[in-house]
Amino acid sequence: MDPLRARPLVLARLQQAVSQQAAVLKPAELQLQQWEKEPGFYSILMVILTLSLFEKYNLYLQNLSITLCCLSYAP
Repeated sequence: MDPLRARPLVLARLQQAVSQQAAVLKPAELQLQQWEKEPGFYSILMVILTLSLFEKYNLYLQNLSITLCCLSYAP
């Protein structure tokens, strides 16, 4: 599995795998089950999860920074 090309595909399938529509969910589940057997699949999952956590943490720090900035200028 080529990580650069597979990452967006895996992310798309993960998003489809949580769909409420069976027509979307089932094919995504089957594809993910097939990919589980391929070398590098779990590394790609770790990259996706790490980037997701980093984005959320970065957003949290930005919001915290804005809050602290606003508090320092409060009368």
